[in-house]
Amino acid sequence: METFEEIVDEVQADLTLGDESSFIDRDRVKSVVNRAYRNKVAAIFKWPQTEDAKLTDTIAGAEYYDYPDYWRPNSIWKLVVNGIDYEDPLHFRDYQFEKDNLYPSGIKKIWSNKALQYFIIIDGAAPTTDGNPTYPDGNIEIHGQKIPAKLVADGDLTLFSLNMPELNEAIGLEAKAMLKSKGEEDQVGQFASVEAKQICVTAWKKLSQEMSKYEKTLPQFNVPNLFGKGGSQQIIGNFDRRR
Repeated sequence: METFEEIVDEVQADLTLGDESSFIDRDRVKSVVNRAYRNKVAAIFKWPQTEDAKLTDTIAGAEYYDYPDYWRPNSIWKLVVNGIDYEDPLHFRDYQFEKDNLYPSGIKKIWSNKALQYFIIIDGAAPTTDGNPTYPDGNIEIHGQKIPAKLVADGDLTLFSLNMPELNEAIGLEAKAMLKSKGEEDQVGQFASVEAKQICVTAWKKLSQEMSKYEKTLPQFNVPNLFGKGGSQQIIGNFDRRR
């Protein structure tokens, strides 16, 4: 199943529903498939396919900025201003404390998320210019997690169609679970939802294993070996195991 039409066809076939059904028509199935796609499968993990990046401009005197439409709250994980990576965001409470107490004269660049806004301090103050001519497309670069657009046309593809098609199977199962009526068929719907979640978990585990290959493996700290013997007092990244 790759296209919107194929997913809808599969769900209808599983439920033995035809276009002529007066109980659950095709438009109803399409709506539920979109719910299963956008609200369940795409939302269960921070899939690489839902990562997004946007460019925008600083505004003189503006410390906080709204998230782009259809981005998930608190999902911005990378911010670059005027070509400078601001590294990891601070918790908003820590951001407020550092801004108000530790760096009043502007010796540090900090930023934070809070719900659907992000906050920037440049040299101890809000940005002082509207944009930057060096970056005509936008001097703020943000990376976050988007909510997928609705599937509309029959030929529309999900974010997973061309790279993780097993997640389309999970979408179909979740849609099937939501369409199952209460009563004796309710257990069938529950089983379908459990199977959909298991597909997602299995796919995420495999993806996580691949992603872990790219995690930093070089030591990040000098760890002194206070008990080392001559010449071994400074061991990079670990304690001396030669003793």
